[in-house]
Formats: sequence, structure tokens, C-alpha cells
Amino acid sequence: MKKDQLLKQFDELEKKLYAYGHAMMLLNWDGSTFAPTKSVEGRSIASSVLAGEQHKILTRKETGDLINELRQTDDLDEVSQAKVNEFYRDYKKLTCIPEKEVMEFSKLRAQSESIWVEAKKNNDFASFVPSLEKLIDFTKRFAKYYDSEEKPYNTLLDDYQPGLKMETVDAFFAEVEKSLVPLNKFVASSQRLNEAKKIKERINAKGFAKEGQIKLIDRLFELQGLDPDRCKIAQSAHPFTSGANSNDIRYTVTYHEDNLAAGIFAAFHEGGHAMYQLNINGEYDYSSIYTGASMTMHESQSRIYENNMGRSKAFNPYIYEAVKKEFPKQMSDVSADDFYLYSNYSSPSFIRVEADELTYSLHVMIRYQIERMIFEENLPVAELPAIWNKKYEEYLGITPPTDTLGVLQDVHWSFGLFGYFATYSLGTAYSAQLEATMKEHIDYDGALKKGNLTEITKWLKENVQQYGRLYTDDKILNIATGKSFDPSYYTKYLNDKYREIYK
Repeated sequence: MKKDQLLKQFDELEKKLYAYGHAMMLLNWDGSTFAPTKSVEGRSIASSVLAGEQHKILTRKETGDLINELRQTDDLDEVSQAKVNEFYRDYKKLTCIPEKEVMEFSKLRAQSESIWVEAKKNNDFASFVPSLEKLIDFTKRFAKYYDSEEKPYNTLLDDYQPGLKMETVDAFFAEVEKSLVPLNKFVASSQRLNEAKKIKERINAKGFAKEGQIKLIDRLFELQGLDPDRCKIAQSAHPFTSGANSNDIRYTVTYHEDNLAAGIFAAFHEGGHAMYQLNINGEYDYSSIYTGASMTMHESQSRIYENNMGRSKAFNPYIYEAVKKEFPKQMSDVSADDFYLYSNYSSPSFIRVEADELTYSLHVMIRYQIERMIFEENLPVAELPAIWNKKYEEYLGITPPTDTLGVLQDVHWSFGLFGYFATYSLGTAYSAQLEATMKEHIDYDGALKKGNLTEITKWLKENVQQYGRLYTDDKILNIATGKSFDPSYYTKYLNDKYREIYK
């Protein structure tokens, strides 16, 4: 068959699979946002059937023949070659799993999220244990189906960053820990920390109504450049972003009336994910390369907005005035310097998504270590709360008083997303390297002071986001920064910032 005919068939195949994937994404989105509480069973059945049909298309002989023929075609253009390679990568991972198990797993995921929501609300880990055990069992089997010789957790890490291994993550966290432990001790001994704590308590005690937060967060999304005609925002128990194509992005926020910073910076974070999806080349829609290069690269885009920009000294005057406009009474006795300290207060805390920059990677490291124990040492699910609390005491010096504030806080495990957490810290380190490069090429601080993020967003689009999954992380970092990944940018960024704040 001629190359053009092969590519036409491949395009039709990708669009058909996209349709199933889009439908399942909408079911998940609906279940997390607007769906009636009692709709779980109906959605789980629909998800199971859709996943089964998708699997049938992938495993039929015609699909295998088409992909094999395309892989042997030498003169494909760069984009077509990338689409075929990424499709084949996903194809291998899914087609090694029996159809029945794909359907059962999809149904379980749809049911597990609502069970997790109730368990978290009621501080009832025991009610989530049966679902979590099944999710872990499925995931272990799937990893072995794909590569019986590879360590299961390496296979899971590869799902979220191709080629990522435990050895790389271990070395990264060792470097981060070596730098962050003394830096945390420095901050903890600073006289200014007590001042920052009092400011945070004073501001949060004022209360920030949801209505005002909605207006404030809408303004932040407008600054980022999120197009309301291509995006939809809703509220959920845990913020997340989904992207079907470059004209259909869904993201959620969570409002905290007693913790303004948690709400607005988490929203800025999700806005960063949404910007990435919006700015991927529209020609990649409905294909295997319409997504981020990896979840690590995706997290770099969310964290650079949340922290490097959102909590920066340059952006602080702008965001301070924006908050003051929506909450004049609450902010009447709060100065811009007070708000900067509030945004960058550093102290051990229980909730990862509300953690400050300095302690954040310790939260992630704990989850990474626990997941390693689950998949490499067969840690029993019933022991998770005790292990979780022990590690929080070890690394952060605090013990969660409830499982709601501890092992139940993250939504990821209820979706069967194991191997994801390390990307948060790796992506945060990417963002420091990207920011350092931006400062060499554009008036980065000047743009932040004015609240004009257009030039920054343009730079990120041109150097990172437009490529989607066309290139690997390393190639994109080399395009953007001229270097491969270097975690020293991250440790330098944190040391420079926090030693100045808490001097």
C-alpha cells in the first residue's frame, strides 16, 4: 500500500480512538464536577463499555498490520513519524492487557473516585481499602503484562515520563534533599518566620467569600491568556485539568474561604496546564502527539505559573492590588510586603497542594517512596496510613491528625494513577531552568510587575508548548534552554529566594 493511503487510514484510526477517549474524558469530568451523586453506576458501565470498544479496535489484526507497515516506511515526515512512534508506544502498553481486564479496570476507576470522595469527607480510610487494593492489583498485573522482566515501578514511571527509572528519581531526590534540609533549617531558625506566620494567620482569619475568589481567579486566567471560548471551568474536590483537543480544555478549581493563597495559586497551577494544552500545535489534534511531552513537562508549565511567576517578588505588587480590589475590607491593614510574606510563608504542613515551594518536594518524595514500597516491596494497603504518618514525622516533623489530612488527601490513587507523583518535583525543577533562560531573553520581571504575561506565555508557547509530544523532554529542554536537565537551577532558585526572604 502507498504511503499516502497508509497515512490516511492511520488518521482515520486515530480519530476513531480519539472519539472513545474524548467520551471517557467527558464522563470523568462530569463525574468530578456536575454529575448527580447516584449516577456512579451508570457512568461506570458506560466507561467500561467504551474502554472495551477502544481495546477491540486496537487489538484487531488490521490495526497491527497498519502500524507495522507504517513503522517499516522509511520516508515519513517528522510529524507523521512521531505520531506513529507514540501511537505504537501506547498500543504496546494497552494491547498486552486482556480486553476483559481493561473493561473491569475502567469500571473500577469510575466507581473508586466517588468512594474516595466519601472516604476523604468522612475520614474513613477503611471504606476505600477494598477499591485501592483492587486498583493496585490491576496495576501490578498490567505492568507485568507489558514487561515481565522490568521492575514494575519502573514501568509505571515510564507511563508519565518515557524512559524514567527509579535510579534517576532517587538521584534527583537525593540532590534535592541535600540542599533542602539545610535550607529548611535556616528558614525554621529565622526570626522573620514568626512574623510571616502571624501575617498568614491574620489574613486567613479574615475569610474570603467564594464569589470574590471567582472574580479574582477569572482575572488570573485572563492574564494567563486562557480563551473562554476554548476552555470550561468548574469546581471539584481536587483541582485537575483535562484536554480533549486544542479547542476543548476542561479545568477545575477548589475554593478555600479560610486560605486564599491555597485557592488562587492552585488555580494558577491548573491554568498553566490548560495553557499548555491550548498552545499545542492544532495540527496535532486527535492524534497521539496531542498531549504534553510528558507529565513532567506538563508539571513544569503549571508550576512555573503557580510559583516562579505567581509567588514571585516581581508579580507580588500586581496580585496584591488584584486581591485588594476584590477584598478591600479584608486587605485594608495588609501591605504589599505582608502579602509577599503570606504567599511565601514556609512551614511544614499536611496538604501537598497547599504546601509552600520549599517543603513541596518533601511531600512528593514521601509519596514516591510509599509507591515504591507498594510495588517493589508489596506493602499492604492496610499499613498505608501508619507508613504515611511515619514519613511525615520523619521528613516534615509533623503527624497528620486524620487520614483526611494524610493518606486520603490526593485523588490520584482513586484513578489508578501510580507513578505520577515524581513528575511534580521533576517538573518543578524544569520550571526553574526554563525561568532562568527566559530572564536572559525577555524582560521577564518587567512583564510580571505590569501583570502583562503575554510575552512570557508567547515564549513558553514557542519554546515548549507548541511541540506537544513531538519531541522528548530532553530535546525540548535543549531547544528552550540549550541544555539537558540540570537540577542545580532548582536548588539555586530556592536558596536564592528563601535566603533573601528569611534573611
